[in-house]
Amino acid sequence: MVYILNDIRIFNFDSFEKSSYFLLRFFLKARKLKLNIALAGGSTPLYLYKLMSEYHFPNFRFFLTDERYVPNDDKDSNYHNISKYLSVEPIYKTGDIKKDCEAFSEIISENPIHIALLGIGEDGHSASIFPDKNITYRCENALVSISPSGMPRISLNESAISKVCQLVFFVSKSKKDVVSRLLREKNTIANEFININHHKKPILVSDG
Repeated sequence: MVYILNDIRIFNFDSFEKSSYFLLRFFLKARKLKLNIALAGGSTPLYLYKLMSEYHFPNFRFFLTDERYVPNDDKDSNYHNISKYLSVEPIYKTGDIKKDCEAFSEIISENPIHIALLGIGEDGHSASIFPDKNITYRCENALVSISPSGMPRISLNESAISKVCQLVFFVSKSKKDVVSRLLREKNTIANEFININHHKKPILVSDG
């Protein structure tokens, strides 16, 4: 079912599989275009990435929206988990978080993001920008943040997100409270992204 609100389009399905297949079709329809796609980490989109791995996307270049600052073979690394399915540009490269933040920012300058697939955390965070805004370093298109657990991360910053052509939020039914905050209270980091992005109407895909 599709709902169109003033600031977001909502595609709601009755199962996680159906919401994932909807996004698969979304990307398949666009695969003839030359696009830079930023992919969310976390567990929710991994099934989607597995589905996508069965197809060829020769015109897409995949990037991460954000990364836990751990080596690329670490089980907590978004790169480690996503690269099992799709060829994605790593963020962790040198072990120097500021250098890697600058390098990621430069890559995004050279490859502006057309579509960003974003999740929303239980606390309302999106990418690696958290409600407490514990940000220790900024550059043109990226930033270094510290998660509430103390994990340093590199993320697209607000400026880079403001330039994305299409924001797509993918949320599972386990986060019904987060969806309510997004649509009713409008007090998540995702709402801040929506407010600064003035391109196409953002999309929310959910199964709950």
